[in-house]
Amino acid sequence: MCVDTQRYPEGLGYLNLAKELLRPDTTIMKAITLSQGEGYYLTQHYPEAVEAWKEHLAYNPSSVATYYNIANAYAYLLKDREQALTYYRLFLEKAAEVEQPTPQLLEMIEAANKVIRP
Repeated sequence: MCVDTQRYPEGLGYLNLAKELLRPDTTIMKAITLSQGEGYYLTQHYPEAVEAWKEHLAYNPSSVATYYNIANAYAYLLKDREQALTYYRLFLEKAAEVEQPTPQLLEMIEAANKVIRP
C-alpha cells in the first residue's frame, strides 16, 4: 500500500521487514525437506520424494547422500537415465570433497561409478 501511494521508503521498509519475518529458518527447512523426501519415498511417491530432496539441496547443498538418493530414484524407480546420470555426477563431485569418506560412502561412490562407467 505504501509503495502504491508513493511512500516508497516506508513501503520498502515494510516489505523488507515482511521478507525477514517470512524467511524460513534454514535448519528447520533442512529437517522438513529431508523428512518429506523420506516420507514420500517410503510411501512410494517417488516423484514427490525427488522434488522434496531437490528442495532439501537448496537448504543443504553439501548433502552428499541426498544427491545419491535422487540419482537412485531416477535410475531405478523413475527410469530416467539422463537425470540419474546428472545426479550421480553431482554426487561424485560432492563425495570427492569429503576428506575422510566412511565405508558406506565408499560403497556409494563405487556403485555410482558402475552406473556412470558400466
